[in-house]
Amino acid sequence: MKYSKIFKTLIFLILLYSFIGCGKNITESYPFSKCEYIEVISYESRMNWDTINGMSKDYYEYSILEKGRMEVFRKNTIEKIRLSNEQNEQLFDILYKTNCITSVAAACYEPRHSFVFYNKEEKPFASIEVCLDCYGSRETKGVKEIVFCDKKIEKLRNFLESIGIKHFEEE
Repeated sequence: MKYSKIFKTLIFLILLYSFIGCGKNITESYPFSKCEYIEVISYESRMNWDTINGMSKDYYEYSILEKGRMEVFRKNTIEKIRLSNEQNEQLFDILYKTNCITSVAAACYEPRHSFVFYNKEEKPFASIEVCLDCYGSRETKGVKEIVFCDKKIEKLRNFLESIGIKHFEEE
């Protein structure tokens, strides 16, 4: 009888934790868990300027962060905004906790925004680049792939506007 009560309590706690802890917490999710801060960068569409190593690669085949180096040139950068801890959590919730029933993506890829993760030495170590037009993204190695849908893109665009990003397309 005593063990039965302990067993039932243990089962209850496991079930309770699985409902409360549904989805990973920001403190457990790479790269959010490892960063000192996150910077949002907006830039001209990569299709207009990006030619790494003399066009040896197409811009859509690699991340904006290559071998610890940012491949966005200053002349192409339009805005840079450093996120607060609260904004980091908002971004995490949008990217990984907003449920998409079906994913949507178009064939184009003209990204204009990246989320760059910096360590304590202020060196970039991970990035998530997004194209709000085609619902596509490129993540550096180890970053969980993001599934986009209308709802998530709308939330992400609203978030970017709320932090002061104004550049969304070429004029």
